[in-house]
Amino acid sequence: GQLPLRTEGRHEQHPLPDADRVDVLDVVAVEGDGRRLDPGGDLREPLGDALVVYTLDPKIGRTLSQSGIHFRLFGSEAHAKWANYGTPGFTKVMACKYVIASEILNAGHNALYIDSDIVFLRNPAEHLKTVSQASTSPLIMQVETPKDVYNTGFWFARPHPSVLALFESVQRSLIADKAFVCDQHCLNQLVLEQREISIDRLDAELFACGNQFLRSDLLPTRAVKFLVDRSQRPFPFDDAYLLHFNFLVGRIRKLAAMKGH
Repeated sequence: GQLPLRTEGRHEQHPLPDADRVDVLDVVAVEGDGRRLDPGGDLREPLGDALVVYTLDPKIGRTLSQSGIHFRLFGSEAHAKWANYGTPGFTKVMACKYVIASEILNAGHNALYIDSDIVFLRNPAEHLKTVSQASTSPLIMQVETPKDVYNTGFWFARPHPSVLALFESVQRSLIADKAFVCDQHCLNQLVLEQREISIDRLDAELFACGNQFLRSDLLPTRAVKFLVDRSQRPFPFDDAYLLHFNFLVGRIRKLAAMKGH
């Protein structure tokens, strides 16, 4: 049921388990000229050798290696360059991230996952360190309000049995059972059913999903109803750490909006 991994490039074996170590799982998007569009570069300086980028594309791996960034190439089958939300290709890529995260956690390390459609406005490393030290929960996640669901595009996980069990269940539901086409729906449903894991929430404005800040004319019609009303209180761009463009569908639309911010 698990998807195979293969290692290439500038990536050394992890040392003995270290509870303070954080490996960053960042499924990247790169333009034709090799310039990265994901936020991993912003985290490279504070995280140093703890930054490991996972990618489906060997060309991206070579670009990362030339930049001195550790990477791993995953997946043994050919993958499309782009897969829209809700398609079989999207489901396969989403399942991969839980395979990789489980590998990191099983090595005794913490894992920080970042979707490639996230733009950093400020470096969140110190804030995340403070939040994680104050929390006893093994999983800290971005949330979507007013939908009141966990967002699977940005989270911090500790190597705890409850997290590993949840991630295994997500993989099985997506790939073996084919019960879901989206890992976010899957994870939220499993959390409700199992009730065996403690999850802390990141501030919904500091770690903002797209419905917090995007204009209604940019969103699909079905998503407009989830927009936060900003008529009385503008979105606090100066305070936010990141913007997640998750409510947009399609590569061109996402990239255009990301570049606009």
